[in-house]
Amino acid sequence: MKKWKILVLLIVTGIIIGLVGLWPRDPRKYYIKKYSEKLDIDLNSGKLISYDDSHGGLDGDGLRLIIIDFSETGGLTDFGKLKDQPVSDNMAMVMWDIRTHSTFPAVDIPKAGYYFFENKNSGNEDVSEYKNFVFAMYEADKKLLYVCEWDN
Repeated sequence: MKKWKILVLLIVTGIIIGLVGLWPRDPRKYYIKKYSEKLDIDLNSGKLISYDDSHGGLDGDGLRLIIIDFSETGGLTDFGKLKDQPVSDNMAMVMWDIRTHSTFPAVDIPKAGYYFFENKNSGNEDVSEYKNFVFAMYEADKKLLYVCEWDN
């Protein structure tokens, strides 16, 4: 009888530890840190004003969209891995595709701004197979950073 109690206690303890690992993270802290590292920019001075994530399920496919506002701090001064505009026609196609498959705001490609694109499969700006990518665009006039991560 004592062995059963110990076994049940161990199983319950294992389940609790497993569930703690699945506890939801604060998206502001987690994604600000993740994209700060990805873009090589400190995004902590911005205010996360929009967060939408459809990732889930067994395969983890989905679309994550965040918008960070830097108007209170005067805008970004360090652009890290962001490249100066204009974006190529391929990047415009990617942005159009994001908008048609998501709730990403209908933002035209700004005349003054910066962007980042990384194909997660190849690690570069190859857009031939771009359904696993990170795309970021900084709109300098509005001081907004849009980040999209698409896994398909």
